Amino acid sequence: MKTVLKIATLFLMVLGACQSDYSEDTSQAPVSERFPWEEGVPYDQIEVPCLDELISKKTFNAYDESLKQYIRSNPNRPDSLRHVIYLLPLGHMTEEMTKLLTDEVHYLSVFFQMDVKLMPLVPFADLKAMDSVQTRLDPGSNYNGKLDKGSHDQIVREQLETNSLMKHFIQPNMPSDAVVIIGVTEHDLYARGYNWLYGSTIRKSGIGVISTHRITEYPYQMKPNLRKVISKQVANGFSIKNTKDYDCLLNFHKNRNELTNGVFYLSPRAVEKLCFSAGFDHQTRFKALTNFWQKEGNEEMASHYEHCLERLLTCEHTTSSKSDVTD
Repeated sequence: MKTVLKIATLFLMVLGACQSDYSEDTSQAPVSERFPWEEGVPYDQIEVPCLDELISKKTFNAYDESLKQYIRSNPNRPDSLRHVIYLLPLGHMTEEMTKLLTDEVHYLSVFFQMDVKLMPLVPFADLKAMDSVQTRLDPGSNYNGKLDKGSHDQIVREQLETNSLMKHFIQPNMPSDAVVIIGVTEHDLYARGYNWLYGSTIRKSGIGVISTHRITEYPYQMKPNLRKVISKQVANGFSIKNTKDYDCLLNFHKNRNELTNGVFYLSPRAVEKLCFSAGFDHQTRFKALTNFWQKEGNEEMASHYEHCLERLLTCEHTTSSKSDVTD
């Protein structure tokens, strides 16, 4: 099997062309200087309870894993050697989706405050050549039960089984400096107990895969839905579980309506967990995200992060003033 060698060769050819440009939006310290957070974590630099009132609660129960529980779980997190997020295109992919995926690299680098790189496309024939990667033909129907139309829909009718794809192809081809790698395919995905799904992640290993197959059925929603699906799986790749307590990017998306109506941002508890792993400064991240959404012309999201930053600064000022009085 020459798949690994092919990917390695192609990867080296395009490595320089796929660098993240997040540095123009953030003054964070280099990733290699931010890791790892050790015991004796300065929780006051990570926890953001001041943001709770900005995010809608879905329940009054405390279902979500706490920051302390997350830390004790030994989550997958970056270090001086593993500090890059990779996207790996798999199988047949249109030029439109390739362009969309390339553009999303910058957003992800700002959202996670880390380097994000796009690997070369792996041909579907390479996946099919591996007996360990399971596939099957789907019924050829979309959400409404109608037969797919168009040549590309027929090409991508063969579904990929998530676990075998992640364990037997994506994981063995994970670059040595990768902390998270997400396969991206236009083929439909299936798993045991699921006829289809948007994505899946092995949280402890930082390995995931997403499908754009059902996202492309609604072109006007394609870009935002792709952004949510990829962001969610990357966050899961840092061992951050799906959430129930607040409106959050990590709410489970079991259908198109849930995905389309879902939010782009993380809940306060999820932000804390990501901060613990990535080691970023909240202020810097919120500023970078405000700038990003302003450039995209999305005033609602820009306003959200402006409010997060204002609330954070107000909270820090109040805490500092109380400390001065105490001293």
